[in-house]
Amino acid sequence: LIKTVLWLAPEGALPPAFIRDKAFGTSITYRDSGTCLNSGAAPPGGSLVAGDRLPDLLHRSAGSEAEEPLYRRIGGLSTKLTLIVVAGGAKATERAAVVAEACGELCGGLADKVLLVRAKEEEGAASPGGGSPAVDVLLPVATGGSLAAELKLKVGGLAILAVRPDTYLAVVHRGPVDAGIEKFTKALGSAATVAASA
Repeated sequence: LIKTVLWLAPEGALPPAFIRDKAFGTSITYRDSGTCLNSGAAPPGGSLVAGDRLPDLLHRSAGSEAEEPLYRRIGGLSTKLTLIVVAGGAKATERAAVVAEACGELCGGLADKVLLVRAKEEEGAASPGGGSPAVDVLLPVATGGSLAAELKLKVGGLAILAVRPDTYLAVVHRGPVDAGIEKFTKALGSAATVAASA
């Protein structure tokens, strides 16, 4: 009987998603633990917030067709954070490139990677210059979701994510960088200290 049920069940249906997510630890959240911070504009309901696990969406490097999961791009465990600047559309791309480069310079000792995630491929779009750490530009693939959608960013919106080594979001800043940037960098320093001691 069990073999028949398993054979008839659609692929991915067993065990149910809520049990599978709990068993694999993907439903764990630190939203209410007091160790994560949302800064800037208030997050829309149902959106990705600080304390949630970063979704492992497929992306590709700008100018390349090779797809790879975001977790692979972030790399193996380290003691530093990864900063991800997300542009919510064409209007935000140039601003996001400047912010990504500034984040790399401002938080270079706290983060070992800075990623700029554009909403889509744009001809002549600004790319960050050199810096330390270097900024990698990524694009979501057509078949997967996007970080801009997960964050529920409006067209022209901007977000900065500080991702802990365990792929949970330590800090999520939405909106203009000048609004609450001191709070963001202070939280980033605290998050980096926690990540290094873990």
